[in-house]
Amino acid sequence: MMNSQIKKIGRNIIIICLGIMFSGYVSALPEDKRWPDFLSEEEVSFLQEHPVIRFRVRSRIPPFEFVRDGEATGLAVDYIRLISKQVGFQAVFVADDRPLKEAFNEIEQRRKDFDTLTYTVKSPERAARFSFGEAFLSYPIVVIVNKDSPPIFKVTDLNGKVVSLETGYLTNQWIGDDYPQLQIANVPTTEQALLLVNNGVADAYIGNLAIANYMIVNGRMDKLKVAIPTKYKNIDFSFIAPKEWSVLTSIMNKGFRSITAKQHSALQLKWFTVQTVEQTNYGPALYIFVTAIFIIVLFFWWNMKLAFQKQRADKALSELLHVKASLEKKNGELEKISTTDSLTNLYNRGKIEKILVTEFERVRRYGGNLAIIMADVDHFKSINDTYGHQVGDLVLVNIARLFESRVRRVDSVGRWGGEEFLIVCPNTGLEGAFHVAEGLREGVEQVKLGVAGYRSVSLGVTEYYTGDSTATIIQRVDQALYQAKIEGRNKVVFKPLPDALKPSEASRV
Repeated sequence: MMNSQIKKIGRNIIIICLGIMFSGYVSALPEDKRWPDFLSEEEVSFLQEHPVIRFRVRSRIPPFEFVRDGEATGLAVDYIRLISKQVGFQAVFVADDRPLKEAFNEIEQRRKDFDTLTYTVKSPERAARFSFGEAFLSYPIVVIVNKDSPPIFKVTDLNGKVVSLETGYLTNQWIGDDYPQLQIANVPTTEQALLLVNNGVADAYIGNLAIANYMIVNGRMDKLKVAIPTKYKNIDFSFIAPKEWSVLTSIMNKGFRSITAKQHSALQLKWFTVQTVEQTNYGPALYIFVTAIFIIVLFFWWNMKLAFQKQRADKALSELLHVKASLEKKNGELEKISTTDSLTNLYNRGKIEKILVTEFERVRRYGGNLAIIMADVDHFKSINDTYGHQVGDLVLVNIARLFESRVRRVDSVGRWGGEEFLIVCPNTGLEGAFHVAEGLREGVEQVKLGVAGYRSVSLGVTEYYTGDSTATIIQRVDQALYQAKIEGRNKVVFKPLPDALKPSEASRV
C-alpha cells in the first residue's frame, strides 16, 4: 500500500510538472492567439496594429510613478503592467520629466517619444483634447505643515503665508483661484515642495496625501505632519490616450475591470503597507508538507539536493550583492549631503572650491582655457527686510534653479555664500564665459520671483592666466563683481589680466 501511495504522489508530481510546462507553452503562444474574450473586434484590431504602447513616466512621483535603478516602478506602473498582461499588449515605459503641458502636446501632436501617460487628472479642458478612461486611483488632497508650525483649522488660516505647490498641477490652479491671499511658491516637483516645508522655508504644502505620505516616510522628511483635509476631497487619476485612440482607453478600462480583488490588494499593500500584519501561523502544516515533498524528491531525484545547495549559494551571493549595492547607495547619499547646499540644492562652497582646484590643476598642467563667473543678487538685503527671510530664501532657490537650467552641461554651479554664486566654466575663454554670464543676467531679469517681483543679479567674469593661483583668480573675479555693483548693478563686468602682467602667447601654449 505504501508503494501505491508513493506511485500516486509521483504521478501527481509529474502531472503538476506537465501542467507547468504546458502553462509555459501557452504563455509562449503568439499574442494574436491569446486575446481575452472580453475585447471587441475593434479593440483586438487596434492591439494588432499597436502591439507596443509607450507610457511616459516621471522620474520622481512616488508611489505612483518613478524611476529606481534605471527602471520604471510605482503603483500606476504596476497597474499598467498588469493590465497589459491581462489584455495582451507590451507596455514600454519612457522616463521623461518635461512639464505636463509639453507632455500633453507630445501625445496630442507628435507621439515621437511616447504615446500616452500612465495617468492624469481629468478636467473639462483636458477632456476636450484627450480621450479619458475610468478613474483607477483616488486619494485625498490635504494640507501638510512643519511639526513646529502653530495649529491650523482651515486653509484660510494660511492667508499671507507661503504655500509650496507643483508647477503645472491642477491643484495649483484651483488653490490660486480659491485662495488668492496665499503666497504660492511654485516648484517643479512634489519632493522640492515638501522639502521647502520640512526646512521651514515654506509654511505649508497642499497636495496628494498618498504622494506626500510616501515621501515623508521614505524621504527622511521627519519634520512634516498632515494638518487638515481640504474641500477638494479625493482627486481621481484616470487613464488617458490621444483623442483618436479612444479605443485604447476602452481597452484599459476592460483590463482594469478584469483585475481580481486579490490582485488589487496585493498592489495596494505593496506600496502603502508600513506596519506588520499578523497572520495565521501555518508553520506546522507547512513543515509537514515540505518534509513530505523533500522525502519524495530525495527518494526519486537525490541529485536535486546539489541543485538546492547551489540555489542557496546563489541566494547568499545575491544578498551580498544587494548589501553591497545598498552600502554604495548610502555612501552616495552621504556624499551628496556633504557636498550639497541644503537650501538651494546646488554644490556647497567646499565642493565648488574642489571643482575649481581640479579644473585649475588640469589647465595648469595640460593647457587650455578656464573661466569663472561670480554672481550676486542685487539689493538682497532689502528683500529680507521687506518680505522676510522666507521670501529671501525662495528667491535664492528660484535663482539657483534658473542658473542650473541655463548653464552648459560642462559647467558647475555652486553657492559661494549668502546670496553669491560661483560658476566654473572649463575649456572656456573670457568671451565665452561673458556670453554665459549675460544669459544668466537676462534670465533673472525676465522672471518674476514670487512676491519679491522682478529682481536682478550682477556678475563678474575672469579667466585663467599662466602664473595664476586659485586665490588670484578668485580675487580677480570678485573685483569684477564689485565693479559691476559700482557701475549700477544688473550687468556683467569681465576682468582680464592687465597687459603688463599677461604672459606672452608662447608661454601660454
